[in-house]
Amino acid sequence: LGYRLMKSSKIIYHELLKRIHKVRQKQKVVSLFSGILIFISSSALLLLFVLTIHSIVKINSVGRIIIDITFLAICFILLTYYILWPLLSILVRKHTPTNINLAHRIGDKFLSIKDLLVNALQVFNFYIENKEGYSLELVEAALNDINERSKSKDFLSLQWRCLLPRLR
Repeated sequence: LGYRLMKSSKIIYHELLKRIHKVRQKQKVVSLFSGILIFISSSALLLLFVLTIHSIVKINSVGRIIIDITFLAICFILLTYYILWPLLSILVRKHTPTNINLAHRIGDKFLSIKDLLVNALQVFNFYIENKEGYSLELVEAALNDINERSKSKDFLSLQWRCLLPRLR
C-alpha cells in the first residue's frame, strides 16, 4: 500500500525532512556554542567570587579547601549541563528532537504553515504505516500543499531563542 505513493510525493517528503534536519543540526550547534559561552562566563564569575572570598576573608586551610572543592563541583555541573549534554546530543542523540516537534517549532515561526507541516508529516507516516482512513490523494494533496507554501520559507532563519527552550 505504501509503495503506491507517487515518486514526486516521496521526494517532497524527503526534502521536507532534510530541511527539518538542518534545523535540528543548527539547534544543536547553537546549543553547544551558547553552552560554551555560558560555561566560560559563569566559571569566570564564580572564580572571581571565590578569589574575592579568599582575599577578603581570613579562612583556614580547611575552609579554603571546602570552598575550592565547591567551586570545582559547581564548575563540573556547569560543564556537564552546558557543554557535555549538548555534545552528547550531537554525537549520540542524532534524531532528537523529533521531526514532529521541530515541525511544531517551525510552524510557530511561520504562521502560514503552522499546522500544515505537522499534518503533512503525520498523514504521510500514517499512510506508510497502513492506518485506515488515509488515502493516497490526501497524502499527495497535503505534501503538495505544504511544499508550495513552504518553498519560500527559510527554516534556518529561526532565531536561536526559538530553538533553545531551556535558555528562555
